[in-house]
Amino acid sequence: MKLFDSLPVKYKVMSIIMVASLVGLFLAIGVVFAYDQHMLKKAMVREISILAEIIADRSTAALSFNDPNLASENLAALQAQPAVILACIYNTDNKLFARYRSAQAAGHSCTASFEKHAHGFFEQHLYIITPIALSQNRLGTVYILLSTEEIQMRLRQYLLLIMSVIAVVSLIVYLLSSRLQKPLLHPLLQLTDAARSIAKYKDYSIRVAKQSNDEIGLLVDAFNDMLRQIAVREKERDEAEMELHQHREHLEELVAERTSELESFCYSVSHDLRTPLRAINGYSQIVMEDYNKVLDDNGRDNLQRVRQASVHMGELIDDLLNLSRTNRHKMRVESVDISAIAKDVISRLQFDHPDHHVEINVEDGVVTRADSHLIRIALENLIGNAWKYTGKASLAKVEFGTTVDGDETVYYVRDNGAGFDMRYAKRLFGPFQRLHTRDEFEGSGIGLAIVDRIIKRHGGRIWAHGKVNEGATFYFTLGSEKF
Repeated sequence: MKLFDSLPVKYKVMSIIMVASLVGLFLAIGVVFAYDQHMLKKAMVREISILAEIIADRSTAALSFNDPNLASENLAALQAQPAVILACIYNTDNKLFARYRSAQAAGHSCTASFEKHAHGFFEQHLYIITPIALSQNRLGTVYILLSTEEIQMRLRQYLLLIMSVIAVVSLIVYLLSSRLQKPLLHPLLQLTDAARSIAKYKDYSIRVAKQSNDEIGLLVDAFNDMLRQIAVREKERDEAEMELHQHREHLEELVAERTSELESFCYSVSHDLRTPLRAINGYSQIVMEDYNKVLDDNGRDNLQRVRQASVHMGELIDDLLNLSRTNRHKMRVESVDISAIAKDVISRLQFDHPDHHVEINVEDGVVTRADSHLIRIALENLIGNAWKYTGKASLAKVEFGTTVDGDETVYYVRDNGAGFDMRYAKRLFGPFQRLHTRDEFEGSGIGLAIVDRIIKRHGGRIWAHGKVNEGATFYFTLGSEKF
């Protein structure tokens, strides 16, 4: 069936026509052959039965007068029948009375006699048994054995004729099917050629000529109508894409303009707001020092809160400026040893926090294509968070490595620190979104937002899994690997 499935429609139709024709021919020939064989055997039985009855009638006198010679003379008349191999006459005691043997009788002998008419075929032979009677008195039995060579010869002639007829009919069917299938297959082949051309060149202006009003004609109409609809939709899509392209260009210009305005605002905040913040911090420090004795405990506490708030506001301004710079950084994709960057970030954390002992595990030889500056910023935030949130762990662990998901490399930073509730996982990468208070862990909540933008600029994605007090794992991919 696999070979048949791969054949062109032309040869499938031709094969079906030839198989159906030949099967019908075989059935017809088989029925005629079986009927002919049946009638031939029936005629042979009838002919020999008449001959046996004639011999039986002629043998009544020989049996009545016990004259075997006369019986033998009667049997000798069978020489005119080449098919007769052996003939025997039995008396009433079922003893052999006379017999006739032809040249083909070698290996054959008369069998025990029977009292009733009987005949049958066995091993390409026919036997006839006919009783000999006079005035309803049984005198004996005639047994005749014949060769069915005539039937076998007829069978061989039939087989030769059948093979000749099949060969001639197969040729005629092949020629007729080749010619008659053209009106049927020509439209289908046109449809096939059109579909192949459309798939290759995407030319939806092609049309197939309708040649009939039957089912194939309806198929051609449906195919052409489908092409018209596709052509219309392709045109609409092209127009929509052109319009979208124009809007995209305008949007990019607008985004660039707004980004520039945001950068200007950030710089303005950085320069213009830092001066009053320094003044607030400085004057509050002077008040603390010069009027410390005048202020009571409540006053000193409130003044200290003012100083802390001004410092925190300065940190927020710096974080906003860093987030803006992440978007404006010009990407430079190159081969980057991420393992080396991770080890360098950890070395600096160990130098800055010598009292925080952490078990480190960094996978070696992790190299990819990315922007090394942005990847360093991302790892500083991810590993820095892992370092920070393991501050209260009895045996802190921080790990950097990779895993494979299909054909994609997934990088991860894992720790066994404070973790987080997965119900709030979507808030992790929003600016100023914190899942812990400043009293628990310091920070402004801008670090993961910066990491998210860096990963997206590389065409990748970032997600996290965690559990409260059991640590967290941050996963990310880098689409720039395919550059």
